[in-house]
Amino acid sequence: MFRRRADRRAATNRFVQVECLDSSQFQIVLEKRLTGNGLLESVCHSMGIREVGFFGLVCKQPEDNQDIWLDTNKLVRKQLNGVPPYLLHLVIKVYPINSTAVDEATRNYLYQQVKSDIKSGRLRCENPANFSKMVAFLAQGELGDINPSTSLSELMLPNLNTQILSQATDVYSQLK
Repeated sequence: MFRRRADRRAATNRFVQVECLDSSQFQIVLEKRLTGNGLLESVCHSMGIREVGFFGLVCKQPEDNQDIWLDTNKLVRKQLNGVPPYLLHLVIKVYPINSTAVDEATRNYLYQQVKSDIKSGRLRCENPANFSKMVAFLAQGELGDINPSTSLSELMLPNLNTQILSQATDVYSQLK
């Protein structure tokens, strides 16, 4: 009797696929009463992230291909439309004021999110000087300290105009 119930439960379990910014993916069992917060905590725990409040899960709606945030207070099953498998993305929802105050796993994920947003052109910054600094810090993180053979073109940032690239190169040359 118990075995049949367990078998039935196993057959009705659904999985969500979670994709991280480093393109790694893993599956989590979508339990019947799992809330968005429970899923987010499980994902963050799996990645070694303790500061869950900075993160959120995003999924694409199949009807209109729009990204929506998973509501942490609602049941996950009621928020996911379409046919399984469901694909969710772990992203930064809120940036900390001081990134040095967060643990290393969170800081690494912040870096990956900013890098991804700069490369894709999603990151908008009204102040060109601040944006140039972000690109310069990205360059230092990716390429190390500047040397005569270093070029920001190695970062493959197609969405940068020449003014930003020039300012970022100037800032990058001063970083050590």
